[in-house]
Amino acid sequence: MAYANKYPQKDLPVIATRNTVLFPGQVQAFHIGRSPSVKALAQSQKGEGWVLVIAQKNQDSTREWGAGDLYRVGTLGKVEGLHGDPKRGYRAVIRGVLRIQVEEFRDEDGLVLARGTEADDKRDMDETTSRVLMQNLKEIAGEILVLLQTDAEALKRLLAGIEDPIALAHLAAQYLDVAVEKKQEILELLSLKHRYLLLLELMAERLKALQVQNKINERLSKKLNRQQKEHLLREQIRAAQEELGEGSEGSVFDEYREKIAGAKMPEDVEKIARDQLKRLESLGTASPESHVVRNYLDLLVAMPWAEASESDIDLDRARRELDGDHYGLDKIKQRIVQHLAVMKLKKDKRGSILLFVGPPGVGKTSLGKSIAKALGRKFVRASLGGVRDEAEIRGQRGE
Repeated sequence: MAYANKYPQKDLPVIATRNTVLFPGQVQAFHIGRSPSVKALAQSQKGEGWVLVIAQKNQDSTREWGAGDLYRVGTLGKVEGLHGDPKRGYRAVIRGVLRIQVEEFRDEDGLVLARGTEADDKRDMDETTSRVLMQNLKEIAGEILVLLQTDAEALKRLLAGIEDPIALAHLAAQYLDVAVEKKQEILELLSLKHRYLLLLELMAERLKALQVQNKINERLSKKLNRQQKEHLLREQIRAAQEELGEGSEGSVFDEYREKIAGAKMPEDVEKIARDQLKRLESLGTASPESHVVRNYLDLLVAMPWAEASESDIDLDRARRELDGDHYGLDKIKQRIVQHLAVMKLKKDKRGSILLFVGPPGVGKTSLGKSIAKALGRKFVRASLGGVRDEAEIRGQRGE
């Protein structure tokens, strides 16, 4: 296809594109609003509509461009449709015809003109290689179309009907979602074999990225669906409870949720508390078991997880407190002081228990109060009279 026979002009008006590259044989719509491109479009309409479409190097630049901003290889195009005006800009439909290697740019009062020669494709593949590479490209393109959730079957049939390797390569390159720099690299490759190898490499990378993205989307979708289902079920439970006259339960659960959040529990304890709250929500407050779970939650949220009394163990003061509060009981007081001495030496000793056994009135409670005073801690008394289930002390048994 001779370059000279394709258009009558020696100099072509240049239209610069951002974020896209026009390939021969492809039709694309462009929004044209920058002054040099508008002037090129006007110049093309004076003749037969020929323009040279070239991508600019800096894709982020929206300023008025010049010849120095452009690549040296572009596509000869024919303007087949034009709508708009100079104020709002134009929408031009341009069909790519052939590849042009620019030899010279010239600026005429803001209109950029270019002169160059046709850059012919080198068909450097035998029939077998061409067939294999084309088949691989069609298969990968089909997989990409499926992941993009487009009308895969119609586009697969379109790809299957293309027998010309050059046309197929240009079609794939036009719609492949890669950086403009890579598309320009494909356009500039004259070797058809090298063009196919680069296309297959880029398409394989794109396919892998889409597969990863698809897996992530599936996981997010499952998670969202589960959350939506749980929300719907909770709303249904709440509506049913309101019908049964138990509409106040929602506020009870919300109250527990706020208490758990504000209790400053350790992470593992908070997880148990939230699990028990979920169990309580599923049981409902009318269930006979709910009072056991509520007692356990009340205990958890009442515990002073973030509060601790500071104490300095003074053995002399401890002896004075014990002697001042109790007459006799020398062995017991000596054992208490020994225990306090161990606590003072072993500073990380925690959870120690002293057990006093005896009938009522012998001083068990008053000894406890004296120990608390000696340590500078608060004394808390819990009466266990009438307790028959150790779960009321230790907490709810695990399911």
